[in-house]
Amino acid sequence: MAEVPCGYTQVFGPGLQELMVEHSPDAEATVIELADGTFVIRPDGSSVSYHTWNCPRAVRFTVFWDNGTSTAEVLTP
Repeated sequence: MAEVPCGYTQVFGPGLQELMVEHSPDAEATVIELADGTFVIRPDGSSVSYHTWNCPRAVRFTVFWDNGTSTAEVLTP
């Protein structure tokens, strides 16, 4: 059974944004939803999904597991 993400680190501000999600290695993808778009990260067996970008801030991320389930976290500034 898939595990819930064990934690995340978010850096936000007027420019550079950063999100690191720690999860079990059976995650198939992490989707970072921004105020105006999305990023998809394929962790490829890693236990970390990480991305940096310039504005806008992330509002939610969802981890999709190899057993067909998903876990979402709403991010607040």
